[in-house]
Amino acid sequence: MVFTIWIIAAPQAMAGSLSLSQLATQANQRTQGEFQSSALPSILPLEMAKWQEMIVALQRDRITLEGCLADRRKCTAKGMIGWRNMMLSAAGRGDLAKLRLVNRFFNASTYRNDLDGYGKPDHWATPVQFLATSGDCEDYAIAKLFSLILLGVREDALRIVVVFDKARRLSHAVVSYRMDGKAYILDSLLNDVVRDHELRQYRAVYSMNFTEGWIHVPRGQNAVAEIASEPSSRNLFAHLDTLIGE
Repeated sequence: MVFTIWIIAAPQAMAGSLSLSQLATQANQRTQGEFQSSALPSILPLEMAKWQEMIVALQRDRITLEGCLADRRKCTAKGMIGWRNMMLSAAGRGDLAKLRLVNRFFNASTYRNDLDGYGKPDHWATPVQFLATSGDCEDYAIAKLFSLILLGVREDALRIVVVFDKARRLSHAVVSYRMDGKAYILDSLLNDVVRDHELRQYRAVYSMNFTEGWIHVPRGQNAVAEIASEPSSRNLFAHLDTLIGE
């Protein structure tokens, strides 16, 4: 499996250039997003420096992980034997069963912040790094997403969704799997795979997989007010621009 870094010329009217009021006006015309949102296609999440670096790193991980799956003797890195056993158990099962097995396997790892695990304030771990060291919320999400793709789950049905947790007042990352118009969420805080409407504390901010990105706008009359009220949402696109420039 080869991941391609897509280089796309940004259109003049891309989502990132719209005001919050324009986004809210267009929300009902866009695709259904997770957590009662509308998803507006945007290349901004794909252009984040850390995500582009991750796509390159995952090509190296793919060789290591597929080698481990093919031959147990090649599972030399820490944590890979357990991962291989889980993957072999999940292979051949339906997608929802794969989601549950992958979610529970990675959630068994103890959360570690980036400073403790990697000596950096913000490090995005590859799956091989996560198996050896664990990580924080986006690291769980990346490891789950990549493992599901290796299990044959359709990539276009999967995405990482960055949310604002209104209960804890902080940003968080989960994996979404879409099937028959329904979104199933793999969350590092929950061992069960649940539908997105069950997690009312989350508001989707942006999402991406390896080929597509989206900006999320809450549905409803108070979309602009809700966006403006959340600390993580103020100057949303300026924040994304900062991430792109890192």
